[in-house]
Amino acid sequence: MPYRKDTFDCVYSSYVLELLELKDIPRALEEFWQVLRHDGRMVLVNLSKDDSPGLTRLERLYLVLPRSWVPYLQGSCRAVLVEGLVKRQGFTKVQREFVHNLTHSEIVVARKPSHRDS
Repeated sequence: MPYRKDTFDCVYSSYVLELLELKDIPRALEEFWQVLRHDGRMVLVNLSKDDSPGLTRLERLYLVLPRSWVPYLQGSCRAVLVEGLVKRQGFTKVQREFVHNLTHSEIVVARKPSHRDS
């Protein structure tokens, strides 16, 4: 991101992370961490699923489609679960709300620790 470290009080990302390759999501979270001030808040809204085991129909479809078809049929979107990734990045006060709807979503809110919490 083309911003200095510790620039923002809040970082908000809505329906972006599910467009990234799973391996690239930690890198995006690292970028959010860098530009967020200490004690700053991060809010993520993503396509998601509940915590039950197994794959959703949409996830199974995503896995079997030829990669070249995915952007056209699904907009490259699939459910992601980022709560654990956010915690591993070092964010604190992580809260996840699952929104049960036609396209299930999650809202994850977290804080970058203040200097005294580090």
